[in-house]
Parts: sequence; structure tokens; C-alpha cells
Amino acid sequence: MITEPTIIVFDDILTLGRTSIACSLELQKVHPNKEIKIFCAIRTRGWKDLKNIIDISGGRMNPAGNGGVQLPD
Repeated sequence: MITEPTIIVFDDILTLGRTSIACSLELQKVHPNKEIKIFCAIRTRGWKDLKNIIDISGGRMNPAGNGGVQLPD
């Protein structure tokens, strides 16, 4: 049982955000009274140009239609 009020999901690289948000949504089903946060070490816009790394200090990700994710940028 998780006793802390916040659960943090760690992801190594965030591209589209679908995996992180899916994990967060499943955790929310099991722990509906917990705050779920996502931390990613690296954010990129795609796999074609890995030199394009984005520095984001924070923001909100929200589920979007058709399994997509609305990213903060």
C-alpha cells in the first residue's frame, strides 16, 4: 500500500507522452485519492532528430482524443 499522497512516475525519454499518461491513468484507477505526477529526464519532439531536445521545467500533460496526449508545449 502506498501511504504517500503523491505518486511520481519516472520516464527516461518523453516523445509523445502516451506511455507516461497511460501509466498515470492506470495508477489513478487503483489510487483515486493520490496525486499522480510524471518526471522525465529527457523530452524530445521525435526520433528523427534526436539533437532537438527540449528543456521543460514543468507543465501539464492531459489525455486527448484517440489515445493522444496534449503536451505542455
